[in-house]
Amino acid sequence: MMSKSVTVIGTIFVDLKGMSFGPVKKDARNIGQVLRSHGGSARNIAENLQMMGLDCIFASTVNDDQLGKEVIDRLSGIGVNTEYILPCPNGMGIWLAVIDNQGNLICSVSHLPNLEKLEYLVRTQIDEIVAKTHGIALDVDITDAIPEMVISACKSHNIPIYGVVGNLETVKKQPEILAGLDSFVCNKEEAEILLGQQISSREDALIAVRKLAKYGSTRTIITLDCEGCVYYDIVTGEHDHYPSKDVTVIDCTGAGDGFFSGVVYELVQGRGIKQAVTTGTEIALKVIRSADNNLVEKVGNSVKQLA
Repeated sequence: MMSKSVTVIGTIFVDLKGMSFGPVKKDARNIGQVLRSHGGSARNIAENLQMMGLDCIFASTVNDDQLGKEVIDRLSGIGVNTEYILPCPNGMGIWLAVIDNQGNLICSVSHLPNLEKLEYLVRTQIDEIVAKTHGIALDVDITDAIPEMVISACKSHNIPIYGVVGNLETVKKQPEILAGLDSFVCNKEEAEILLGQQISSREDALIAVRKLAKYGSTRTIITLDCEGCVYYDIVTGEHDHYPSKDVTVIDCTGAGDGFFSGVVYELVQGRGIKQAVTTGTEIALKVIRSADNNLVEKVGNSVKQLA
């Protein structure tokens, strides 16, 4: 059977991670190691999906320098279609993070890339891109214009859009864009901001996911860190909590991207929301058990092989 194709639209970052050997002391020197890696949610998702066996197309921008070439070479080396990655000045962002000895993210600062070139790329190439794919994985917080253009093109071609949030700026201003999505994934803190309410328990989360679904996405998922996730499908009525598992955490960064990748992997193949969150959870757990931001080895098609 021919592999499904997914196009990821979003940004690329260079991640600088300071990993402390002990608990982080805010006002003192912390001994550890500083690692540089390729990152950005969209880039992580593109690599994950390709490693899971889907044919991935990635639409983004990179720096027009050796580092940008390095990013493209890594992605194309594992089979990602990089023809829609546009080199340009300030084409990538920088993410600076501090991580404690338990693998927990303590704080971070982001330097955003120039998004004008990505907006131009989407405006001029979106119909061609959509014609080549079975689904779009979209960071809905890139610019105000990009989600509108993608939703319009996908509606014309009857292509599903799987949305994930970045900094919430676009979604807060234009929550109606969620109605154009086949699925929408956010974490507990993001859901609290969007809904203007606190989520303090599993019961709160189950209520919140139904409330968030009223914005119109067919499937809505809220992740709850180590407590798993809650989900709601407005078509089938499926609504439940899915637990996580206890594992040894090396680095929690990339967990959300791994979860979203697993969800997209199942949904684009026509499987239901419970299977999607099951695979999403297994991929997230696999990611946090390594120091990288994404899957570091190819995985099989069976969820059992992912555990």
